[in-house]
Amino acid sequence: MHRLSILLLVAAVTLSLTLPTFAMEDSNEELELASQYLSSRGIMVGDGEGNMNFDGPLTRAHLATILSRIHGEHELVENNQEFYVAQCKFLDVPDWAKQYVGYCSYHGLMVGYGGNLFGAEDYVTPAAACTVILRYLALPEIEWDYTNACNTACDLGLSSPAVSQKVAISRGDLALMLYRALTWSNSHEPDDSTEESVSISSYKGTTLEVGARSGLIVSPAEEVNELVSSNPDVIAVEQVSGNWVAVAKSPGSARVFAVTADGEQGNLTVTVSGAVGDRPDFGTRTDYADNLEVRKEILALVNQVRQEYGLSTAPAEQSLMDAAQDYATRRNTWHDSQEECELVLAHGYPHGFNCNLTVFTGVPLEEVARTAVDNWCNSPGHLQAMIDPKAESLGVGVERYKGVTYCYLFVGMSGTINPYS
Repeated sequence: MHRLSILLLVAAVTLSLTLPTFAMEDSNEELELASQYLSSRGIMVGDGEGNMNFDGPLTRAHLATILSRIHGEHELVENNQEFYVAQCKFLDVPDWAKQYVGYCSYHGLMVGYGGNLFGAEDYVTPAAACTVILRYLALPEIEWDYTNACNTACDLGLSSPAVSQKVAISRGDLALMLYRALTWSNSHEPDDSTEESVSISSYKGTTLEVGARSGLIVSPAEEVNELVSSNPDVIAVEQVSGNWVAVAKSPGSARVFAVTADGEQGNLTVTVSGAVGDRPDFGTRTDYADNLEVRKEILALVNQVRQEYGLSTAPAEQSLMDAAQDYATRRNTWHDSQEECELVLAHGYPHGFNCNLTVFTGVPLEEVARTAVDNWCNSPGHLQAMIDPKAESLGVGVERYKGVTYCYLFVGMSGTINPYS
């Protein structure tokens, strides 16, 4: 289990349209077709000798590279290398991946962990991969979210149950998913002859928070020469190095129109909320004593790991304990650096920190602590956060909601700076 790695929540999904399916047997023949298709389009190109390494694991750095090539145009990313390298603020990204991680970070396609870490070498879970694919397809008829992304991808024939059950996917797994998604997307003809010939979708969905940025996926991209917002005070549209981005300015709704040189249009309605869904404000619905015994057990296990690496134990810090529990109750499945920084400040901790997050299902309460720490130990980035020699204090939060467990860890470091303080 790797940082930001989420085990899927098995849920039934009812599809409201008829979709083609693919063979669930991952044959060598299909993988060869996928290899030819993706390499010819510069999406997956292999190593210097052309080896695709399909049996190898897929890291977050690899995913950022592939995602930037799908979302934008490969030439644009390469031609603006200096700009996107400068957008990569993370300390653990290798030089070859900085332009791609910078692209994804700038356009809000991927986020880091906090502490200027991206987790470049962490492996990608099936849920994360399926989320990327489903966001690309942007099928409005289907309701899905991160927790059932694997089930939805299986129902569409893009993935298989065997892949969904893996802890981390291989490069070959992603290649097959991409090939199935891209060939289906390119060949699908709508039944309704009046459907717009220009499509537009938002990578982060059609509901954004104030201040959020979301890449806009437009097709056919080469024919669209203008994107216009019906209300720029709510949703502003920017073009950065040839790529379109929606910027949420204030609460409300606005339509974004994509216009071709021939005057053909597509449009997308985006709603901006002033708050984060049903997550509470700082402390408004948090029971700071909730799951306290499990949280104490996690603290003990984290310190046990630290001792195994020859480090001193780190005591619980009440402000971080409260902040971690507050964050856990928000039921985030990703890291939000600004929210995390502002949250620890709101609870009275003025310094910098590392942080870990893991979300999983199907685990009884008595096994939660061990599962959470095992997940973190199996991820290089998470492990490093726990065994950082600068760590001086800890805070743990645990939330259980509708069968899903959310575990969060703050690692306080008084010698570092909170950028929002």
